[in-house]
Amino acid sequence: MDYETIDIPLTKGKSASYLNPETGQYEGPDQAVLGWYRSNGFKGIETGSLLYFMLLSYMLSSEEKAKVEDEIARLNPNYKQLNLPGVYFDLRQKLNEKFKDVFTSSSYENFEGLINGDQKNHVANNLEFLYQLENDSNPHVNLDNHINQLRIILPEITNATFRSLFVVVAQFVSVKLKGKPDILKLPIFAGRSKGFPELIVFEGSTPIFLKIRQIWKQTESLKQFKKIHVDLLSKLSTPVYLVNIAEDKISNKESAYKITQLKVEKVKVGNETLWISPLTGEPVNIENAVLDYYVNQGWEGVFSEALLFKLLIECITKDELFLFQINKIPRYLTELHAIIDQLGSKELLLQIEKVLENGSLVAKLGKGKGITSTAIFSLFKGLGRDKILKLVENYEQRGWPDLFVYKGNDIRFVEVKSPTDRISNEQEQLVINQLIPNDIDFELVQVIN
Repeated sequence: MDYETIDIPLTKGKSASYLNPETGQYEGPDQAVLGWYRSNGFKGIETGSLLYFMLLSYMLSSEEKAKVEDEIARLNPNYKQLNLPGVYFDLRQKLNEKFKDVFTSSSYENFEGLINGDQKNHVANNLEFLYQLENDSNPHVNLDNHINQLRIILPEITNATFRSLFVVVAQFVSVKLKGKPDILKLPIFAGRSKGFPELIVFEGSTPIFLKIRQIWKQTESLKQFKKIHVDLLSKLSTPVYLVNIAEDKISNKESAYKITQLKVEKVKVGNETLWISPLTGEPVNIENAVLDYYVNQGWEGVFSEALLFKLLIECITKDELFLFQINKIPRYLTELHAIIDQLGSKELLLQIEKVLENGSLVAKLGKGKGITSTAIFSLFKGLGRDKILKLVENYEQRGWPDLFVYKGNDIRFVEVKSPTDRISNEQEQLVINQLIPNDIDFELVQVIN
């Protein structure tokens, strides 16, 4: 079966972001396309995520699952968040070794014969268990939406469709690993699909693979997709679409923040590219060169990315894991509200000094970045209670601007880009969805040589 090319209308934001019709947020093209399909009555999920967990689920026996559940139940509740990732890592390593044994002794052609209706139920039950374990073990991911989609999708997949999906996985794995079956090293499971369709959506029980052109505009990547289609996907009865995003309009959000061009001299020191500090005249990295520019203008600041905000929340709550658990334990937000209301400036300053002195992991990293008690307290004063609560409620680990600068009561977040670099989708979404709506000053500094 040949693939079809289809156009999907989406509202474009700045850079590579598009308005997701399902969430109302500007997101990457894969999530926006998936949202378009879901909002039009389809069910769907990211392909790499589903196939990865399908393979692990197939390898996981009922006995092994029961042992892991018992091990988790025995964990000390106070340290569960710290110990659970280790349990999950050990399980994945064991399943990977079993996977190697199966694929060393059995080709993907024989793999279809191993799959039957009973094993479909076995895999379906394990899928939700492994998704939930990944969700609980990794504070930087939220797979709740995936789990909900799984619950909707799995009951509707027929045994024949299930076997077809497994053969797709097995053949793709066999081709990519070239006789060295290590599932943990597969590019598709590390977010780099190398030409494989990024999404799978279901029209009833019929799966449809979606390859999004905007993600892989390069000729080489499209060649990879076409090769995979000829070698693998075209032999199935499963429809395959190459999706073109028809850009509906350019969002006015692209002018919502200030963009400044800054001339800085570039120098080569050995094999490293550095930039001349406008403050000291010494070669430094590009972020510190821009920070020194602000210092020349009377500001103070730090090159901290997300670390400064993490430290602030740790100082307020006296809990270094607070931010990582905020999406798991809803009452934490209410507790934070009460803590900030009762926290005086003197008490917070004492807590800041204690945290920096006692040296949690985040504090050590922060001190290594030059974060001071003054910077932490300035962030607290500059944001205020309501903005802190909003940022915590929608906390994202990734995408935080490089610099935090402050002067008196004024604060600003600054993202620094070299002449050949551009703001990423993650960075822009944090600015558009969190900083700008909360009236937090942001500036993009594009360095030119």
